Amino acid sequence: MQREDFVVLVNNILQEKYSLTISDTGYSISEWLDRFGDMPAEEAVRCYAEKYDLISTDELSFIEQDK
Repeated sequence: MQREDFVVLVNNILQEKYSLTISDTGYSISEWLDRFGDMPAEEAVRCYAEKYDLISTDELSFIEQDK
């Protein structure tokens, strides 16, 4: 996969699952590619999410809000 395609895919996955983009992660595109570019996009996002204990938007619907 070309770098540009990888970045687009990662951004799409981040947006869909966490409402984030690569720039929201605190990494530049180059930094993201250096750190996660050797993984498939889904795995890269999962590793990032696990490292920072992110909650996916799917999980948010199950979190009960204080009343």
